[in-house]
Formats: sequence, structure tokens, C-alpha cells
Amino acid sequence: MYIWKYLQTVLISFFLIASAFTSAGNHQLDINTASAVQFAEHLNGVGAKKATAIVAYREQLGGFTDLEQLKDVKGIGEGIFAKNRDRIMLSLPAAPASGPEMKPEAESEPAS
Repeated sequence: MYIWKYLQTVLISFFLIASAFTSAGNHQLDINTASAVQFAEHLNGVGAKKATAIVAYREQLGGFTDLEQLKDVKGIGEGIFAKNRDRIMLSLPAAPASGPEMKPEAESEPAS
């Protein structure tokens, strides 16, 4: 009985660990919505300083329109980009407002 319980515990632990690694490997980070903390945690070779630079550059651009733009961030070169290419994805940035709000024209009075 004791051996069976021990075996069950070991098997359950194995499957939980395996599923955690499997789901972690499939996670892609959206570079237009990720926080600096998420960049630092999920990307290889990216610490707090580079992660903050990515977010600042994204805000300056108004959002990334191409994954390759990530290489324009200071400290993110071809090597770091290549190591993380399969870990990132891109959603398009929100469309900017189309100008000032239009107000309805005042109705003109009929000519008398």
C-alpha cells in the first residue's frame, strides 16, 4: 500500500512538471503589450535595464509594427533577437485617433 501511494505521488509530480515545461515553451510574449517585468522574466539576455528600454522605445514609436524593430532598441542586437525570436509575437498597435472630434454643424435658419 505504501509503495503504491509513493508511486502515485511520483507519477503525478512528473506529469505536473512535464506539463509546466510544455506550456511554458509555447508561451509567446506580445511585444506591444508586455510590461518591462514580463520582458525581463521571459526573454533570454534581457534584464531590467533592457526591458525598460524596450518599453520606452515602444512608447516612443506608438507601438511596434514589425518584430524586427526590436533590434533597434539599444542593447538588443541580432544575437538576443535570434535567441528570443520564437518567444515573441506582435499584435498591431491600436489605431491612433483620427483627429479632433467633429461637432455637428449648427442648423442654419431658413432665409426669409
